[in-house]
Amino acid sequence: MDFVEYNGDLKYSASSGDGIVYFRCYHGYSDDSENPYGNARVYMIHKNGGNWWMKQAKKEFPEMAYPEDWYVENLYKNEDSMKLEDYHKWAFFIDKKYLKAETSGGGEKDVVYTSYFPTYPYTVVLYEQKAGSDEWVEIDRKTFHSEEEKIKENCEWECRFYNNKLKELNEKFKE
Repeated sequence: MDFVEYNGDLKYSASSGDGIVYFRCYHGYSDDSENPYGNARVYMIHKNGGNWWMKQAKKEFPEMAYPEDWYVENLYKNEDSMKLEDYHKWAFFIDKKYLKAETSGGGEKDVVYTSYFPTYPYTVVLYEQKAGSDEWVEIDRKTFHSEEEKIKENCEWECRFYNNKLKELNEKFKE
């Protein structure tokens, strides 16, 4: 799966002040296209690190209160694949076989939404795409057996992972 192709959020979001860019891929229909594979949360960090990225955002949008929001919006609007190649990417992916459809909506405008949520037990596979590569490689996986286990362990696993990557890249590219 090319996670960037199935970006289902308002395209890209930026973590305030740290230089991590993220988006989600939703199984099913989003923006008039179908993602038949599953759900994913994808994190991207520029190959020069988050600190460097934030400096670029502030340089480009010096008058804005949250320059990272404007900078990431530019990344999306341009959809410049060359710019995207400058990012390391990690996807926390849940295969569709673990997802169950839940519908909501209706009412006055008869709009019905279908969302897909994991059923227990399910496995999250961590994929990585290094900057400059077009290949996603599995680097880790974790199975969750209950909601309690997921709440307790997922953020610890996921947050620790991308924060360590951010720290590693920032250290590597100190100015």
